[in-house]
Amino acid sequence: MSGDERALWLSAAWAEVRDIPARPFVDACTTARRIVEHPAKLVPTIVRESQEVADIFRRRLAREEAAWANRSAPRLARPDDRRRPDESAEVGSMMSELIEKLKGQADDLP
Repeated sequence: MSGDERALWLSAAWAEVRDIPARPFVDACTTARRIVEHPAKLVPTIVRESQEVADIFRRRLAREEAAWANRSAPRLARPDDRRRPDESAEVGSMMSELIEKLKGQADDLP
């Protein structure tokens, strides 16, 4: 391979692997060195071997970037989870009425 051909191959290879995070890239290169039998299979093997871990890294980065961008956003007040006793009684009676109504409809079914 001539110098020009090597430069062309390197630029094409770089276009394929440049977005792979460093750690998954190094691990994929180590794996590729063990299993690749022909230089033409090197870049596809590196991309394939690094894909899963690289996706995890990218999702983690996206979450961290979103959290950082949202760090100064106004926060909603936490709703009061406590119910008043009269609400509980009202909800209980509504549920009882609904159950009776549904039982009546079920009795009408063939």
